[in-house]
Amino acid sequence: MNNKIVTIIILIILVIGGAYFLFDTVSNNNSILGVSHFNKDNISFDYPSMWIKDNSTDYNLTFHSLFYTINLDIYDISDTSFEDQVDVFLHDNSDSEINYTVIKINEIMVDGQKAYDISSQFDKDGKFYYRVLVFESNNKMYIFGFLSDNLNTVNNDFNLVKNSIKLK
Repeated sequence: MNNKIVTIIILIILVIGGAYFLFDTVSNNNSILGVSHFNKDNISFDYPSMWIKDNSTDYNLTFHSLFYTINLDIYDISDTSFEDQVDVFLHDNSDSEINYTVIKINEIMVDGQKAYDISSQFDKDGKFYYRVLVFESNNKMYIFGFLSDNLNTVNNDFNLVKNSIKLK
């Protein structure tokens, strides 16, 4: 009788441990699920194969994952400077439809180009976060936006995209 109880407890622990390990691996490591490649509009990058493309938005490209939404927007900035456009993310937005607060900004490099990694928090039916990768190439400004209720959920995929970007 005691052996059966011990065996059942061990099996339950193994099942729970295995499920936790699998979920953690799937959500943090794209090697199990695979990586897809995007190549269009003078930009290419890798992204997790589990992202689902959404053609019903006004963005140049939109994907949905289990935990967040990803948008890519491309703007012609031939009549303004990249730095002026980045300032739009950093200035007071009290007149904006959605108020947000920039909580972190880092200057980084993307395929040899200066870029910014900007994290913001805003309220819209609860707390949401927006992590944005902004860079310029050939008078075009590229904005990758990761919208989530938790910034930590986007880190691995954000880095996968950022580190694989190639500009033409």
